[in-house]
Amino acid sequence: MPEPPVVPTSRRPDAEQFRAALGTIVSASAAPYGYTVSLWSSGALLIHFHGVPTVAEIFLFLTGALLGFALVGSFAHGALRTTLPLSPGQGHVRTGLLHWFSVGLAVGSVALVAEVPSWIAWLLGSLIATSVYLLTASLQLAFVTAHAARGNPDRPQPR
Repeated sequence: MPEPPVVPTSRRPDAEQFRAALGTIVSASAAPYGYTVSLWSSGALLIHFHGVPTVAEIFLFLTGALLGFALVGSFAHGALRTTLPLSPGQGHVRTGLLHWFSVGLAVGSVALVAEVPSWIAWLLGSLIATSVYLLTASLQLAFVTAHAARGNPDRPQPR
């Protein structure tokens, strides 16, 4: 008969439990955090060039973000029918540490679009920020995961 699990006498987490919890939260937050920084910074950049947006321009901005997500998401949806998504873990945290690149590329792309002296900048700015961030962060995660798998022959290779 199997032994019952050992229940710790203390209800306080130890340092190892705290680090595991911290790693879990950071891993789960990495992509949303990078996207939030990208989109907020892009909006601030557009405000700098075009002033405070009208209600219509705000809706153009949110429409662009939703379109960018839908375009990249429709591409990813096809991939998810043939492959399994990468499970959260150290790769997500390492990729999060590299978000300066994907965030910088997304906001830098919007800086170019912000020069367009028209309402279309609001639509294109958020569409480009969303698309560039998601694609670049995904590429970073693919590289980090592939590099980690090459370094550990026992780890399953991504498909």
